Amino acid sequence: MSVKQIEDDLEKWLKKFEDFFKRIPNVYEANVDVHLSPYTENYKNGNLNYHWKAISNEKGEVTWKYKGDPTNIEDICKPIHFSHSTFTEELKSQVIENMQWLGDQIGNKITIIDKLSTVRGNYDRHFTRTSKLEFIINEFGVRTSGAIACIAGENNQFEFRTDCIRRIVRAFNILEFESILDLNVSRLITLEIEKPGDNNALDGQPC
Repeated sequence: MSVKQIEDDLEKWLKKFEDFFKRIPNVYEANVDVHLSPYTENYKNGNLNYHWKAISNEKGEVTWKYKGDPTNIEDICKPIHFSHSTFTEELKSQVIENMQWLGDQIGNKITIIDKLSTVRGNYDRHFTRTSKLEFIINEFGVRTSGAIACIAGENNQFEFRTDCIRRIVRAFNILEFESILDLNVSRLITLEIEKPGDNNALDGQPC
């Protein structure tokens, strides 16, 4: 279907659509692809995507799981939401600078909090798998093939892709960056460095 000027009221249209399809008897899933040229050219398949799926428990009670792209033009146009956008020069410089900083941390202890969300950008515990690692950094490098960075310790190895990073920020000894892995999946990684004799890092600080 074609809807004129849907970009002006996309959120309202999606809400009306959701109210409509949930009244259909025995409905269990709905999916919407929205093409807004030129705004969605950098998104997967050139479209925004919104998806609802019904989950039933043993009592037959239904809850709906939702995941979707932004619904207003301001957020739609932010590069962090593009599933296949290229680096801006500024972002590229930030990534290189911080990878070089990580290379200088060999010999220090690192704590890694790795959050993988199936609802992109939403790190609520219901949608997110979280893992934690602590070890002394023995090696760090970025492979040219695949742009994969690897932090290695004596019995640990942690890898992440640098070309998927869409946001990166460092404050003192804490580096945080978010990667967009596909249309729905995002990854938030927090790296905290503890140098020898530093009693303030790691313990009791939020990541």
